[in-house]
Amino acid sequence: MAKQLHVIAGETHRTGSKGSIYLVNRIIIHPEFDMWLMDNDLALVVLAHQMKLDGIGVSTIGLAEVEPNDASVVVVAGWGGISSEESTVETLQLIHLQTVELRKCRKFYGEDRITLSMLCAAGNRGDTCAGDAGGALVINDLAIGLVSWGRKGCGLTDFPGVYTNLVHCSEWIQEETAKTLKIS
Repeated sequence: MAKQLHVIAGETHRTGSKGSIYLVNRIIIHPEFDMWLMDNDLALVVLAHQMKLDGIGVSTIGLAEVEPNDASVVVVAGWGGISSEESTVETLQLIHLQTVELRKCRKFYGEDRITLSMLCAAGNRGDTCAGDAGGALVINDLAIGLVSWGRKGCGLTDFPGVYTNLVHCSEWIQEETAKTLKIS
């Protein structure tokens, strides 16, 4: 029997009990997802029941419609460790980063590794880690990316992490969301 997946919303402690639990009905993986390149590293999670939004602990977020400028300040939150030695932390962490042009990012990873479906961001106080994967990269209260991958090791300073570019994937997100809303 397949293991059922759940989403926990409204919780800032990994093992806390204040959040609401929602059963996942299905997962829609981007049709052009490439596991080796991590290109189009995106999936939509369809819940079995509508999430209760209270505007404080749980609310919606819009999608950015334009690419960020180089060195735009962005924010990401997650339960990933703050160094390579720890995989997760107990309390939700937040870090401010700056976007890095793809041209510059390719100098770190190589021309073939960074595609148009990716964004890069770095910071002088650290970076995201594996436990942060899938978390939103936010600019001006709009989701611009999702934590995807980075160099071996994590929490690195001044070395860009790689994020799925939600502006690049927005058409697919809107199409799939519209289909899902018609079904439910």
